[in-house]
Amino acid sequence: MNQTIYITGASGCIGSNLIPLLNNVTPIEGDIMDVDFEKILKPESILVHLAARSDIAESKEKPEEYNKVNVGGLKRVADACFLRKVKLLFTSTVHVYGCPGPMIDENCQTLTAFSPYGATKIAGEKYLKELGSKGLKYTIFRWPGVFGYSRSMHFDTALNQMVLQAVTGKPLTIWEETWKQKRPHLYIGDAVGAIKFFLDNDLFQNEIYNVITGNFTVEETVNTIKELVPNLLISFIKAPAMNPLLDISDKKIRSLGFEPQGSLSQGIKEMIPHINI
Repeated sequence: MNQTIYITGASGCIGSNLIPLLNNVTPIEGDIMDVDFEKILKPESILVHLAARSDIAESKEKPEEYNKVNVGGLKRVADACFLRKVKLLFTSTVHVYGCPGPMIDENCQTLTAFSPYGATKIAGEKYLKELGSKGLKYTIFRWPGVFGYSRSMHFDTALNQMVLQAVTGKPLTIWEETWKQKRPHLYIGDAVGAIKFFLDNDLFQNEIYNVITGNFTVEETVNTIKELVPNLLISFIKAPAMNPLLDISDKKIRSLGFEPQGSLSQGIKEMIPHINI
């Protein structure tokens, strides 16, 4: 691919793993609320928008800040892409689905904001759809929390937090009601692999794609951690689950030829040596 690829959030968890895989890439430095995107962007190029606030718990404490960065920042990026005829890849979340199971795909029209973070992603998708009707070319990825090692690894996603607790000797508290329930997870290698696949194949047709490594029960996840951290302590409590049950279909992206390569074990194993005890 000869097109210039711009990346916001290039130093973050995903961006720092993505950049080494790309050619002709230009990281966009600085606060996305201040950058003059119209001045920077070259026509007929691509922008991967990864800069965002993504801590669901924090978003409940700082909803205004999340709206400013995730919605206001996206609008600045998208407006510039529209004016400069730049294709845009935007990362949303599976935590916007309000449809009942057993398997949820992109045809679900019931979107529900379970947090201020989710609300920002719904607003972002809506804005891109509006610009798409005017000519913007984009792709939206809906994905769950990303797990696995990154040079900018953080622990605000559920699985990374569980691994951190396990390695540092803190017990995992599990709701009994969730033990057999499935949750989607995305290995970081599959996250960057999906982005590269779309860039390599120039897939910008104003579509939404679920991107996951797989749907795993809480039992599978905890047992995988325990295999790698044998001294793991687990406590069960009786309490209603706070998060909705999600069993996500990724048939749509697989139909294009993309196949996730990661696994729970691989991602957790790669993380452990980099956690300071």
